[in-house]
Amino acid sequence: MKKILLALVVSLGLSSCAVYDAYFMAHFDPNEYQYITRIRTHAELGNSVCDNPVEAQEQAKYLWMTAREFKNYADAIPDNEKTIPLTVSLNALTEEFYKRYQSGDKVSSFYCKAKFTAINESSINIQKVIGAKPR
Repeated sequence: MKKILLALVVSLGLSSCAVYDAYFMAHFDPNEYQYITRIRTHAELGNSVCDNPVEAQEQAKYLWMTAREFKNYADAIPDNEKTIPLTVSLNALTEEFYKRYQSGDKVSSFYCKAKFTAINESSINIQKVIGAKPR
């Protein structure tokens, strides 16, 4: 009987941290996941339009607007401290890219592809964070 009681106490003690995180962390939000998946998909496809400045500019604008919307959405979710800094960083990355096209300066294909790749990699990392939240 003592062994069963000891095993129960140990298992409760070990799982208490996970329970605490699951209770106080913002739960998995399918809308957040949809935003970041949309951003990732457009960033993946963006590499193919870098040779066409008009299309690349449109993709950069779309990514910036969607990242801003994602940031604003994530800001309003209580106990979402792990996601908010990631959305702010992604928004800054997409805004810099969009403003580069708005400046009127010629944007090289290399820069375009590098930015789309950076946005894609950032969105993959954010997907992992959001996907790891308890459901």
